[in-house]
Amino acid sequence: MSTPGANPCRRPDDHAWETHRVAAGLGGDPFAHAEPPTPTPDEPVTWLKAARPIPSKHPTGTNVMPQETLSLFSPHPMLATAGAVLCLGMGLLGALFPVRAARFVSVQPLGGLGLSEIRATYGGLFIAMGVTCLMSQSPQAFLVAGASWTGAGLMRFPSLLLDRGSFPKGLGGAALELGIGLLLLCGAA
Repeated sequence: MSTPGANPCRRPDDHAWETHRVAAGLGGDPFAHAEPPTPTPDEPVTWLKAARPIPSKHPTGTNVMPQETLSLFSPHPMLATAGAVLCLGMGLLGALFPVRAARFVSVQPLGGLGLSEIRATYGGLFIAMGVTCLMSQSPQAFLVAGASWTGAGLMRFPSLLLDRGSFPKGLGGAALELGIGLLLLCGAA
């Protein structure tokens, strides 16, 4: 049972919670001035504990409430990391197997300079984007990489209308690029 006259809504760890509220400029304990309800003998006084915000474990000490819903671009590290791994994989394909990568994107490299271009663009650029995102886990890196892939995917749609013969494969390219781009953008928020 509780001590007579004590606030039945306070727990022993409430001091840390009150300190967080004062540091955040929210004042002290909001329950300190409230008169506790008089419970009936068979009713435990626990109903108000659930209404109180949970003390934050956030390093700044502010009371950061968890998000209940996910928006399209809410931070989701696993999805963003998956996008970075796919980007890195596409880069490794371009760097290690440039002829196969050229066939995959329907281009024909002319001689050594053409293969070098495939390795640099489809290899080095994609590897650098993927590794930068994976190593830094920076929202800015995910934003740039995601915007690049999304821009490439969106440009496929005008190409489907303007360039004859690109229809079935161009739609697949758009889906792949937009998919990787949206995954990467999950780390940008």
